[in-house]
Amino acid sequence: MGTILSTKFQSNNKVHVTLSVDYEDIQQLQGRMDNIHMFCAEQYGNIFNISSRGKNERTKYLLIPRDVRRNINFDSEAACQVIETANNYFFIYKVDKTTKKVKRVGKD
Repeated sequence: MGTILSTKFQSNNKVHVTLSVDYEDIQQLQGRMDNIHMFCAEQYGNIFNISSRGKNERTKYLLIPRDVRRNINFDSEAACQVIETANNYFFIYKVDKTTKKVKRVGKD
């Protein structure tokens, strides 16, 4: 986790941000320094449920709220990153708005 130490508004509609973050958080970037997004652990936009299905309820589903899923293209590729802290798991999903999912042809 980290803390924003200072912000400075720039004329190009950007904000220069100075951060102090744990070394482990920087390691998770694996050297990538572009296309970085920030989020706050205490800011909750939508609350959703976890559903269990199958034998002994071993399959878990994170249910996307109805008002959010209206605009999601479910035919696109999705990727997930899991961030684990001492008290929480953060599941960060990326769903491409434009690219169609590649249908894989395999043996049945």
